[in-house]
Amino acid sequence: LKIPGAVDALLRQASDADADVAKAALKGLGLLAGAEHQAGLIRILVDLQNETVRSEAEMALLAVSRKIEGPQQQVQLLNQSIEKTRDIDTKCSLIRVLGGLATEQAFVRIQQALESNNPEVKEAALRSLVNWPNSRAVEPLFKVFRTTRKETYRVLALRGLVRVLGYADDMPASAVASRYQEILKQARRTDEKKLILSGLANVRDVQALKLALTLGDDSSIHEEAEQAAMQIVVTLPRSALTKKDTEKITKLVIDSTRRKTLEKILQQMNTFGLEGCAWIWLTAGKGLSAQVALPTGTVYFRKTLLLPDEARVRQAKVLITADDRYTFYLNGKVIGKGEPWMEAQVYTVTQQMKAGKNVLAVEAANGAVSPAGFIANLHIVGNQGRDRFTVTDDSWKASTETAARWYEKSFDDSSWQSANVLGIYGCEPWGRKVKFVP
Repeated sequence: LKIPGAVDALLRQASDADADVAKAALKGLGLLAGAEHQAGLIRILVDLQNETVRSEAEMALLAVSRKIEGPQQQVQLLNQSIEKTRDIDTKCSLIRVLGGLATEQAFVRIQQALESNNPEVKEAALRSLVNWPNSRAVEPLFKVFRTTRKETYRVLALRGLVRVLGYADDMPASAVASRYQEILKQARRTDEKKLILSGLANVRDVQALKLALTLGDDSSIHEEAEQAAMQIVVTLPRSALTKKDTEKITKLVIDSTRRKTLEKILQQMNTFGLEGCAWIWLTAGKGLSAQVALPTGTVYFRKTLLLPDEARVRQAKVLITADDRYTFYLNGKVIGKGEPWMEAQVYTVTQQMKAGKNVLAVEAANGAVSPAGFIANLHIVGNQGRDRFTVTDDSWKASTETAARWYEKSFDDSSWQSANVLGIYGCEPWGRKVKFVP
């Protein structure tokens, strides 16, 4: 509820000698003040007499700055004030406010502050980057971690790197794993390597797994490397792991309980089922979890599989389901339809698989605003009993737009997007509730 004159009264009370009165006024300003009051709140920070209310003054200024339309307009007065003020405390406060806005214009100013000769200004800029919401902060944080001689800065930069990389939905997992590899080369102490491993454990990429495996030879961090490898392997699709990978990770795990758990997981991943397969869809945003309710609609999927000319298919089976329903094509022919998602159908497609190019195509429909996903596993037994698995992962092509004969081998899907992985089989909301129907 806005009362005429209330903001002006609060602006006066925000400079009150009584800290409790000033804090209460500043909290009120954060709620009631508009974009036109940004300059007044900047003046309060510039003229601040009581350090105990600085945090509330910064939060009020941040809240009001966010009400200004346009990222450039949000930071214009803040940047001008940083240039004008000679007071270091005020400069640091304004830098922290810019960090909360996290715009491109704010980032440029914070990068400049990071090169300051004043240690307080430099640290304020560094702490702003530590809390940055996307991968834009990775490069400057890595530079500080790599070049600084001050231990406090080095620790802050590494913590920031692990945090930012954990939220970097704008970076593919392979790029995150590569960045961790670069960071590890600069790590000098055991505690640094342990912190890096704690972040690496959350990267769903086979390169991250191999990186954890190489660190397992270091006795000082063996347990952390073991835990990271275990955490990564259960999130990888079956197609990502080679036999050599599974043998190496099994040797890495010394703890008997973890070894038994791992052996069970790997055994399940090497049998015909959905372990190690991913629930996939085509979403509007990256990094969405399976629990997110998705709109009604249909997604079309394609996967091209090339078999050598000399290949002889002794047996081929497909296990498939979709939430809510699907139609499955192989090489342009309808193989089957199914629903509900709790019942995965098994189709024998030995006769339909040919040497050369094969195309699996699936039309999956979400009938209500709810979690949606498609999951499948193609198991081919070839010459000399060799197994080959083709599972749902981000190598599948997907589109929300249909086209004539989109399910045929001759269709050009080069303009289609990569499918989004929502989670590996076992993730919520589906869990392991799927039953296999012969």
